Amino acid sequence: MKRAILEATESNILNSIKENTFNRNMDIKDFVEALDTIEGNMFISLDAQWGGGKTFYVRQIESTLDFLTKRMREDDNLTEVENLRPYFQNTVLDSINLKQSYLPIYYNAWLYDNHDDPLMSLIYIIVKKKK
Repeated sequence: MKRAILEATESNILNSIKENTFNRNMDIKDFVEALDTIEGNMFISLDAQWGGGKTFYVRQIESTLDFLTKRMREDDNLTEVENLRPYFQNTVLDSINLKQSYLPIYYNAWLYDNHDDPLMSLIYIIVKKKK
């Protein structure tokens, strides 16, 4: 069987949410709602074979948390919310009401594998996302 590979670009991620391409929207909803109930620190592990869609799933969660958090603070992010709304409208993800806000960060460890100080590259990604 030949695998269909869809690169995890922002456009592909958002379109997959809008169209529920992989029938994952309900799984994403369940994950985000469970995440929102966690108090304190927790590690979450995601395991699958190479090409199993881990990166894509994590990026879908990242985009969902980003949209929902921006929607919570719509006064500050009105333009960003309006740009993202068409991808989430009429999906089960639009019905999620978060109790807390998030700053979802996707950190590609392979991309920064050759850095002497990986903490600095992580801090750079966080600061860049905050802007």
